[in-house]
Amino acid sequence: MPKKNIRKAKRSVKKKVTAKSPVKKSKAITAKTTPQTKPRFSQEKFSLVLRGLFFFIILFIISLVLYGITTNVFWNNFFFIFMIIFGFVSVALLIVFLIIAFYRMLKR
Repeated sequence: MPKKNIRKAKRSVKKKVTAKSPVKKSKAITAKTTPQTKPRFSQEKFSLVLRGLFFFIILFIISLVLYGITTNVFWNNFFFIFMIIFGFVSVALLIVFLIIAFYRMLKR
């Protein structure tokens, strides 16, 4: 049987191109205000770090004294762990304090 070549006619579809008018959006009227920026290292932050530093140094010293006084193994280990924790926090706050102090000196 011979095959018949049947061609389908291609339809050409043209799209209608229309120019869209830009949609105007209404803008809300706001009062212009200048943003008030706080200094990066204010006096409040400086005093907060200083108070925290003194507090954790005092807790470190108390833990150190109680670690040396106690003879019970449980309390000895307990105060040793607290001494390490308070020591690390004190060193971290000391680093922050030094950063703020150097920033304030360089700013002037």
